[in-house]
Amino acid sequence: MYLSNLGLNRIWRRLTATSGGNPSMAVKSLSKRSNELFPID
Repeated sequence: MYLSNLGLNRIWRRLTATSGGNPSMAVKSLSKRSNELFPID
C-alpha cells in the first residue's frame, strides 16, 4: 500500500508539474490517458 502510494504520488507530481501545477488539468489528462488505455464503451 505504502509503495503504491509513493508511486502514485510521484506520478501525480509529474502530472501536476507538466500541467503547470493545475490539478484539474492533471486529472483531465490522466482520465483521458486512462480512457485510451481502458476504453469505456
